[in-house]
Amino acid sequence: MRPLGLRLRVHPGFVALMGLMVAIGQGGRATMLFAAVLLHEAGHVVAARLRGIPIRDVVLMPFGGVAYLDEAELAEPAVESRVALGGPLASLALGAILLAGAWVVETAGAAPGGARPVVEAGVAWLRRWAGDHLGLGLFNLLPVFPLDGGRLVRAALARRLGFRQATGLVGRLGELAGAVMTGAALLSYGLSGRGASAVVMGLFLLYAARMERRRAPGTWVRHLARRLEPGTGGAVPIHEGRVLVAPEQTPVKEVALRLLPGRWHLVVLTGPGGRMVGLTGEREVVEALIERGIATPLSRVPHRKV
Repeated sequence: MRPLGLRLRVHPGFVALMGLMVAIGQGGRATMLFAAVLLHEAGHVVAARLRGIPIRDVVLMPFGGVAYLDEAELAEPAVESRVALGGPLASLALGAILLAGAWVVETAGAAPGGARPVVEAGVAWLRRWAGDHLGLGLFNLLPVFPLDGGRLVRAALARRLGFRQATGLVGRLGELAGAVMTGAALLSYGLSGRGASAVVMGLFLLYAARMERRRAPGTWVRHLARRLEPGTGGAVPIHEGRVLVAPEQTPVKEVALRLLPGRWHLVVLTGPGGRMVGLTGEREVVEALIERGIATPLSRVPHRKV
């Protein structure tokens, strides 16, 4: 499917969840959930396009979806925050609108001559779908990967820890949340026979968080490479600089891990006894990492000797 020029796909895990819901007689709810997820993801797409970020495709998942954007763009905290908020805000707004619609329909149906059975059925349907939107929006604000709340937390932490370390931390929180959710759902299912769909969602959250962590190194390297492009990284007007001090035998990976989004970095090389022996910039460090490897020592990075 290619609505609005996007390639729209449904993850097998989401297909399995909807199939399970149909099998237990909740086909109508499965349809409503699919529509809620689709509209949630539309919020991300709109937010991204308002920022001029290209969209490759969208994959719908049980807890929302993934709009495959330019990861390097999203490595900038301000951009990632705005795009991440697009989905939950869309879901919460739609939930509020549907609740308001339910109130209007219920009020109008209370007038003399109103068709009460039809009105009650319509109000119940609007409230259920509003619940789907509100639940999806609130669930996605949990501060774990790969949920939108996790991306908001990653954007905040990246300013202090750097992109790679922030991703690892929030990814581990996502795995923990998925494991806890799966365990709780299994316990509920064993005790009451309910919660089968929550088991699927918990397992999928665990899987998705783990996949986010596994692809983080590649995304981090692409983010570093983007700092070398004209109009990005060091070419952005500098609001704040940062000095890093490291022994000259330090691998460039250790320095690159400490490069923060939106800042330019000066690296001071030190020798025996902590004496300063050279100066280099973040561009030289990133170029050495990409061209020579992550284990390249700072002493082999082009630098000014002092």
